[in-house]
Amino acid sequence: MKQTYLLATIFLILLSLVSMHPAQEKPKAVKVDEFGKATCDDLLSRISNFQIQLSNNPNVAGLAVLQFDSTSINKARWYQGLIRSSFLNHFDITRLKIIQDPNAKEIGGSFWLVPPGAEEPSYQGTVWPDDTLDLSKPFLYGSSSDEDVCNTFTPKQYADLIKSSPDIRGRIIIYPMFRRHQKEIAGEWSKTFVEKYNLPRNRFKIFFRKRSDPSYVEFWVVPVNKKK
Repeated sequence: MKQTYLLATIFLILLSLVSMHPAQEKPKAVKVDEFGKATCDDLLSRISNFQIQLSNNPNVAGLAVLQFDSTSINKARWYQGLIRSSFLNHFDITRLKIIQDPNAKEIGGSFWLVPPGAEEPSYQGTVWPDDTLDLSKPFLYGSSSDEDVCNTFTPKQYADLIKSSPDIRGRIIIYPMFRRHQKEIAGEWSKTFVEKYNLPRNRFKIFFRKRSDPSYVEFWVVPVNKKK
């Protein structure tokens, strides 16, 4: 009898401990921002705030969901390019996943923080695919301007592409505001690619064209032994 009473007492104690410490809930993804049509400055500000939140939570993954319809796909591509280039230039791109949802009624997007072990939020869409590049013919990869606040060109990505194949070269075309500045601009880009991104100097050439206001630079990819 005493043994039965003792076992019952132990059971009640254990039961009370379990009720005092319920099973820990599974972490959930948290939406930290949502937007519709966004200007350049507005989207850049939202991206910056999103990156700050990711910096404050180093174990959390970032998720960007972009929604659009058939009439706003180009705007959505611009959103995607700006978000991706900002992460490539200023953050860790491996902590970001971008989702495309082409079945929405209007353009918009949202940013999410996804803790370890948490399920991603439910959405209609797929991971935004990388563009397939045709390296068999010359093409304009990107451009940069002194006044282009929303520049989506990513120097590292351009350098990595040139280094990825021995059959292509970079061709940088500079349209300076003043001819006296053209060598300075060329020197800055050359230093960026060679010293910062380890692109051999013999893998790209720099050319100058007529003046432009403001200064403007084009970055081409050209197959070996072929001209633009």
